[in-house]
This record gives sequence, C-alpha cells and structure tokens, in this order.
Amino acid sequence: MEILATAGLIILVYATGWFILSLFVRRNDIADIAWGLGYVVLCGWLILTRPVSPVFWLIASLIAIWGVRLAWHIGRRLIGKPEDFRYRKWREEWGSTFYWRSYLQVYLLQGLLLVIIAMPILVAAGHPEVRLTGWSWLAAGIWLAGFLTQAIADAQLASFVRHRASREDVLDTGLWRYSRHPNYFGEILMWWAIWAITIPLPELVGHSGSGHHYLVAGLRVRSAHAGKEVCGTYRLSGLSETNQHADSLVAGSG
Repeated sequence: MEILATAGLIILVYATGWFILSLFVRRNDIADIAWGLGYVVLCGWLILTRPVSPVFWLIASLIAIWGVRLAWHIGRRLIGKPEDFRYRKWREEWGSTFYWRSYLQVYLLQGLLLVIIAMPILVAAGHPEVRLTGWSWLAAGIWLAGFLTQAIADAQLASFVRHRASREDVLDTGLWRYSRHPNYFGEILMWWAIWAITIPLPELVGHSGSGHHYLVAGLRVRSAHAGKEVCGTYRLSGLSETNQHADSLVAGSG
C-alpha cells in the first residue's frame, strides 16, 4: 500500500502542475499531453528509488515508448490550433465554476484513473527477483502489434483529415476499413499485453493475493476508459460535431 500511496501523491502533484500550466496557456486540452507522460513519470520514479527486475525494465521501456509517442503526437497537433472543441464546450458550459471543475473533473480525475491503470507497473516494481521468460517476449510482441496498429491508424487519420475534399467524407480505407476506431483497439491491445507480461509475478501465480486484484482492476478500468472514448463518438449529435471529433482524434488517441 505504501507504493500505491506514494504513487498517488506523485500524480497529485503532477496533475496539479499541469492544471497550473493550463491557467497560463488558457487551454485544458494540454491534459491530453499529460496523460501518457504521467505513466513515464511513475516508471522513472520507481527506477530511481528501488531495485527493479528485468520484467519491470521491459514494462517501463514499452510504456515510455507509448507515452512519449502519444505526447508528441498530441502536442504537435495542438500547436497553432485553438483549444479542442470538447474542452471549449466545457469552458462555456461550466461558467463561473470552470476553474475548480477543471481541476477536479479534468486533471484530478485523470490522475486517479492513471494511478488505477498503472497497477501493473506498481505491482511489477515490487518484485526485483522476477526474470524475463519466453512468455514475456510473446506478450511484448502483442504489445508491438498494438503499438503499430495505433501509430499507423493515427497516421492514416491525420493524412485523411489533411487531404479530404469535404468534412462530410468518411475514412473507410486502411485500418479504418476494418474498425471504427483502430487506434483505440491498438491502445487496448497494448495494455492487455502489459498485463500479460506481469503474469509470472507471484501475485498472479494461482490467481491469489491482492496484487492480482489490483492488476485486473487496472486492466478493466483501462479497457472501459478506452471504450468510453470510442462510444463518445456515437453520442455526439450532428455530422458537424462528429467531424469535429474526428479532427480531435488527430490531436490524440488514448
């Protein structure tokens, strides 16, 4: 529990820092940049403060690749553009409560989800004795498939938005021919793979111990979180808003 409490405190400070930055830049969509980098921060803290296993190094490396790529992908799309329409809508709807609701509903809620989803990272850090096996590399291969799926889907969407003749056009080529949101499919696949890498940990052998429940809880929350992002497209009313959502997907996925 000590490692979980410390991780929560670190992410509280991290989320608060991004909220303060949002006040200076006057846009809340930078929270999307903070999302992936938060996991990288946790991995860095764990590496610097405790002995870790080769399994943890593998997990941390994969998460660092994912988190940095996601932050770069989102950040470069935000440059020179107005705040994402979803955050602008909240800014208008929240009125005088905008600042405290932004802090609680955007930054602290995201931080809470981050800590829950990071359970495989925290549990893996508690077992410096665990070694890599063939299973570890098989799971890493599944992660790579998810990473490539997300990266390729993001690139295809970005190209489509830049070159489409009309905002009413629909992307139905490439990976988007097979899935409504292949980028989110890749995201979910990566996190299932991270969980799979942790299977040799003592908590999962025999499916016993609190660590097993923490790992499964984190995986369920991540899958539900990605599913909520996908379903959000269908809840939007009107073609123009759906296309705005497509534009925002170019700014980030995950």
